[in-house]
Amino acid sequence: MEVDIDLVKPSPYQPRLDFDLEDLKGTIIKDGIASPLVIRQVDTGYELIDGERRLMLAKELGYKTVPCQLVEADDEKAMRLAWRLNVERKDYTPKEKAHHFRNRQNEGMSLREIGRLFGYDHHSIMMYLNVFKLPEEYQEAVWHGDIPVGNIRELEPLFRGGERAPPEIIDWLDQRLSHEDLHKALSPTLTRYKEQQVEKAQEAVGEVAPEIPLESPEDYERAAKALKERGSRMRREAMTPEELLKEEEEKQRKKREKEEKKRQEELRLLEAETVDIIPTKEEVERARAKLRELIPEGKKTELEEVLATSDLSVGILEQLPGAIRREPDQPIIEIARQLHIDSLPGLRKSRRVSQPKPEPELDEYVNEVAKTGYKLMDLLAKLTAGNFRQIAPSFEILIISQMLFALNITVKKYREGNDG
Repeated sequence: MEVDIDLVKPSPYQPRLDFDLEDLKGTIIKDGIASPLVIRQVDTGYELIDGERRLMLAKELGYKTVPCQLVEADDEKAMRLAWRLNVERKDYTPKEKAHHFRNRQNEGMSLREIGRLFGYDHHSIMMYLNVFKLPEEYQEAVWHGDIPVGNIRELEPLFRGGERAPPEIIDWLDQRLSHEDLHKALSPTLTRYKEQQVEKAQEAVGEVAPEIPLESPEDYERAAKALKERGSRMRREAMTPEELLKEEEEKQRKKREKEEKKRQEELRLLEAETVDIIPTKEEVERARAKLRELIPEGKKTELEEVLATSDLSVGILEQLPGAIRREPDQPIIEIARQLHIDSLPGLRKSRRVSQPKPEPELDEYVNEVAKTGYKLMDLLAKLTAGNFRQIAPSFEILIISQMLFALNITVKKYREGNDG
């Protein structure tokens, strides 16, 4: 689609700070804009997601319209796309990463949210943000590579959360050590620092949880838990209502993601257990022929009626002769139905699905649970009656099977508890 160039606004999420236009300018003059700009619709028109250099050059060269690809994207998706599409062409500089992360933080995003969105761990985000705590000349030294940005990560414990880097960090940076040399030289200092932190923690435990003696490893774990809970309360007390709401929304989002991931994994495992290898036509015919040989003479007419109206799986065809001999008075279609139910994952191998045995030792609630299980098994039998295809069951059958599995586990645990 062609869009009026004045309606396309630059992206507020653009990580690039410097743009090299000369290498692309000649190509656009010669061949035009070959790749459309990626945009999204906003209230004021359109907002750029990808194609900053092409938009700049189009304006410079007097374009009235530009070719665009319109995508649906909320703010988070727009940020993620702008980041990914640019980095695929060329990695960002430390300066670009640091400014981009700081902008996101200033917009209210937590370090964890920034890391999740752009694929960095908490310490990496902190490393880039800590550069801004250095005097300006040291910031420039990091941007130009004179000070490895990895050195800032090594010094992270010494920043102590302040707005400005303490003098000892400047002293270390003045030595202009390589990352490896700084790691070695810094080790004794960090060890002393950790010991000091432990001493402070011990003093804090005396105030927060004086009942906890610090003698065993378990005592220290309990003390750490108490301090963590105290820190969490203090942090929440210092938060604004808007920050508390945002934190709760993030917590709920993660909970939903975890539950959805668990549900998808359970369904995947259930389908993997249920789906069999689809047999060839020849394999089915061989199984049918063998069944006809093994079936009692008096059952052959009934068998042919079942085979004519039902597409029995190879597994059921192979099991039918033995099942018919065990229950000669049962109709073949009922035997086949029971074999099919028994083959589904998570079902009890009950010989009679519709008549629950009395369970006097179970209380009224658990009896109802057991009855519900039998009702579901009856429903499953009706759903699958006369249709024993060697393919995955329908979604409804999978769900019923899964519900039965949960019900059976509930009753089983109750029985085991009573036996104990």
